[in-house]
Amino acid sequence: MKNSSQKTDTIRNSTNSSPITSLNLVPMKRPLEVIGFRLKERLGFFDKKLWERFKCLSHPLWFHGASVGEALLCLRVAQALKPLVWNDFVFSAMTPEGIRLLERQGELALPLPLDLPFSVRRYMKAIQPKAILIAESEIWPNLISAAKKAGIPLVVFNARISSANFKRLRLLKGLFYKAFSQLSLVLARSPEDAERFAHLGVPEDRIYVTGDLKFLRPFQPQWDQVEVLRAEIGLSDQRVIIAGSTHQGEEELVLYAFVKLREKFPSLRLIIAPRHIQRVGEVIGRSTSLGFNTTRRTALSGRIWDVMVVDTVGELRNFYGLADVAFVGGSFVKGVGGHNLLEPLVWGKPVIFGPFVENFKGLAERLERERLGFKATSPEELVLCLHRSLTADVLSEEIYRKTSVLFEEGQRALENTLSAIKDLLEGK
Repeated sequence: MKNSSQKTDTIRNSTNSSPITSLNLVPMKRPLEVIGFRLKERLGFFDKKLWERFKCLSHPLWFHGASVGEALLCLRVAQALKPLVWNDFVFSAMTPEGIRLLERQGELALPLPLDLPFSVRRYMKAIQPKAILIAESEIWPNLISAAKKAGIPLVVFNARISSANFKRLRLLKGLFYKAFSQLSLVLARSPEDAERFAHLGVPEDRIYVTGDLKFLRPFQPQWDQVEVLRAEIGLSDQRVIIAGSTHQGEEELVLYAFVKLREKFPSLRLIIAPRHIQRVGEVIGRSTSLGFNTTRRTALSGRIWDVMVVDTVGELRNFYGLADVAFVGGSFVKGVGGHNLLEPLVWGKPVIFGPFVENFKGLAERLERERLGFKATSPEELVLCLHRSLTADVLSEEIYRKTSVLFEEGQRALENTLSAIKDLLEGK
């Protein structure tokens, strides 16, 4: 492995043909819904309008991210890379949510092709990419093989393999070795991830440790927008808990904590933003059943509320700006791995999370050490963590100071990533 400037000797291993047609290191949720979304395009059959757009491209860089988080990462890297290269950009995602997010940003966004030889060939013919850049943790053997045969470099950036997936893949190393060995470049987020990719077959001279792009500042805080939002939803000086990106089962935990905390803070308000907007009705029902005045974000009309459920897309980051403390979901249910823990910290707000934060393990540990975040492993601990944050005299300025160090590390990771990609494109 290498950091951004060091090289080591190549690992030499024999390559074996893999009978497996596809490998996704992120366990796929809702497989039929995901694969069925724009299935005709996934098979490589494009309408006339898309073909016309393809004709306007000149050997673009093809970025791919599994879902929303990875798609956002692709956008961040592409935006930073744009002044350094002449290429156009094409994006793809696996999930409908990821594709729609890319389209809302005005990008040419496609569903990832099914990892079948004829589907991949049709995509390659249509896009004719200069390079393929995959965010984090998706490995598709037929796509990798087709890129290798066509002489198209394929890069995995901010590359990671969770401990659970690594254990599984070690048992099946012989099946997947060829796919890993054909990767052109792996830009690993940590030395541990780099070691895992090397163990699975990536030659060491193709692996760089560039740092974790998830330490990048997610956005610049716009306090004027937060004050407009505060007025719109009728808040004045009430304390507020924000529960963001919650999954099924987590709302019950947050509502349990809210019941307990209202005994000490009678004017406390709770805002819940479910990860999947189609669950809004379900969440409202659970809150209402506990006797709380509950409303949707889009149905306020001057109503007095105890609990608000966010039924809009794209507002969560500003809601975090209203918080006294934030709980970030996807962390109390197994198999999700948590969501972006940095977003509340942009506003100088402490963050609470559950025990399952595999996607942000290093960040979560760092936040605990710095006393910027707190892990709760039970409903009772969630109550205690929220109570501590509501009563602690922690200055936003202190949180800003500590998180600025993290954001600087993220910026260095971005610079290392851009340098490695640019060198690859220039044949260095």
